[in-house]
Amino acid sequence: MIQMRAKSLHQLIDKKQILRAEQNYIEAYKLRRNQLQNEVERVIQLCQMINLMWKYEICTKDYKDELQTLRSIAVKLKEQFEESPEWIKGQGALRPLKLKIDSIKKEIEEEIKTKWEEYVKKGLPSVHNDMLTVLGKIPSFSVKVDRIRILNREIYEQMGNIPVLERNLKDVITKKNELIEEWNSLGADDVPAAVLRFIRSAASDQGALLTHLTPEVLLWLKQFNIQSFFKIRMQ
Repeated sequence: MIQMRAKSLHQLIDKKQILRAEQNYIEAYKLRRNQLQNEVERVIQLCQMINLMWKYEICTKDYKDELQTLRSIAVKLKEQFEESPEWIKGQGALRPLKLKIDSIKKEIEEEIKTKWEEYVKKGLPSVHNDMLTVLGKIPSFSVKVDRIRILNREIYEQMGNIPVLERNLKDVITKKNELIEEWNSLGADDVPAAVLRFIRSAASDQGALLTHLTPEVLLWLKQFNIQSFFKIRMQ
């Protein structure tokens, strides 16, 4: 009786160990499957980003060689899995694919990011926070200045992330066009043309010419007590 019970206990222990091993295998397989899905998603997003840049002629390089390298690694891993499914549960099974995706993704994103920033900045007015602070003190400028400040901040925030979806790219373009329109119409209704020319020039990277500071402009600046915010410098 004792021997039978001992044998039964050993069988239960063996069965438990088998079940635990099977559970560990299932968990490891699910983990690798999720990791593989994540890597595939990264490649899909990379391709979407490249196609989007191509569509808007932001970047004309096709990156066929880089993407073919990823495809070759993926095919090799697939063949290896089909030959020996047990292989995928190893911790380093997907490491070659992940490292290659990391390397190629970084290289492509660095190149495209430069092109993307150039695309967004092209035609964008040079809006400086100091200048907006000055202009915000003028009643006829205040509402538009607030809107310009918001648009400018959002554009530069979005410019730091290369869009993958077209709606995100279009959102940046819409904001850029609105910013240009708001800037060009800033104070146009009730501010003298000479003053507008001086302010817009002063806000640009090149700065305003001394000849732009006419008596009319200086008088207007003094009227709103903002003349001290402007400085004259040699190029």
